[in-house]
This record gives sequence, structure tokens and C-alpha cells, in this order.
Amino acid sequence: MEISNEGLAPAYTLKRLAEWNHNYLVTSLGSFGDRVVAGDQISSISQLKITENEVVLEARDYGPLYPVAVEALDSKNLICANVRLLALL
Repeated sequence: MEISNEGLAPAYTLKRLAEWNHNYLVTSLGSFGDRVVAGDQISSISQLKITENEVVLEARDYGPLYPVAVEALDSKNLICANVRLLALL
């Protein structure tokens, strides 16, 4: 946020700094070259490409995987492990 005091009342300007990537609670990261795989404990996994100026979303799995560990094997393949929660009734 930028504040300008050129008048009687200050003027506020909002600047976009980042974009939300639909990851809530990232608990595991893996990488290979310029790719990063993020394991989100609540939703699933995302593959990001790191460029010179930004982070670009390449792929996202919307299924409720609940990953506890992820690793990028190469630019197109990854391995992931999850924990299966069992409720005793």
C-alpha cells in the first residue's frame, strides 16, 4: 500500500504483489531444475515453474490427496505419499 499526503486527506493506493495459488497449508516441497512441487495438506499438489521474474502454475491436482511428502522426479513426473486417516466408530 502506498500513501500520498498531497492534500487534506491521505490518498491510499493498493498494489498487487502476488497471486493466490490455491494452496492453503504447504507441508512438503520437492524440486527438479526450474520446477517446484508443493504438497498442500488440505487440498492436494501443485507444480510450479520458476522463471526469471515470476512463479508460473503449470499443473494442479484438485483431488483431496492430503499429501505428506512430494518429490519431483523430472519436469513432468513426481512421486507423492499420503496418510490415510481412519475413524473408529
